[in-house]
Amino acid sequence: MVAYNVYKSLEQILDYLREPSVQCDEVKELLSIYDKSKTRWTSDVHPVKLFLVFEGLDGSGKSTMTKLASKKLSCVQVVTPPDCIKHLRNYFDECEPKLRRAYYSLGNYIAAMEISTILQTRPVVMDRFWHSTAAYAIAESSDDIPSKGDEIFKWPNDLLKPDVVIFLDVTEHIRSIRTKRRIEEQIETIEESHLRKNNEFRSRLNEAYSHMADLQFIDGNQYPKKVFDSIMKDVLTPILTAEKLLTSS
Repeated sequence: MVAYNVYKSLEQILDYLREPSVQCDEVKELLSIYDKSKTRWTSDVHPVKLFLVFEGLDGSGKSTMTKLASKKLSCVQVVTPPDCIKHLRNYFDECEPKLRRAYYSLGNYIAAMEISTILQTRPVVMDRFWHSTAAYAIAESSDDIPSKGDEIFKWPNDLLKPDVVIFLDVTEHIRSIRTKRRIEEQIETIEESHLRKNNEFRSRLNEAYSHMADLQFIDGNQYPKKVFDSIMKDVLTPILTAEKLLTSS
């Protein structure tokens, strides 16, 4: 059973997308792309490099932190939804919530196959991953937000898990300043517009994130360079140092 439209396994996603009631050209194409991606993926690879994810609301600084991490640590930037299914995004964004979240959820698994290969030789950094997919699904539900510790907030057992996931926590005042340019340039996404206009949804989304397991919350209100320096010092350097020690031993 899929609760709050949060898929906790690849099997759940595929079972739903294969139901006759949701079959259409776009769903068939999505499944076909997944099948092709799977044939190119080697399942016995084991990640050896750092896998870092930045989470947060739009305007929290995720993209900036991702770029800084990529430059500083020579990370490969990977996006979700992955490029191979991005052309289907507009269609699924207009679908009912369960199908929309199935699209994003399957995108996470397709991206994970690509990431697991890259991690053999290079570290990877992402702007959003599973936590965002789950948090948005929970927030847009009409049901109460589950309590902290609920199974729904725990990482799926069959999805590649990052070494560290950093949530950039910013005030609404700072967030609105940072997103103002997108509004003026008319490049605001549907989700960004919903986030800006709907205070209740924004509050529910923040609450969902606050209950997530394995998130490290970082104050993102300062100047980006200062925020990143703090992340390097307090979060990433200890991990990278341990990684080098393990490698040398």
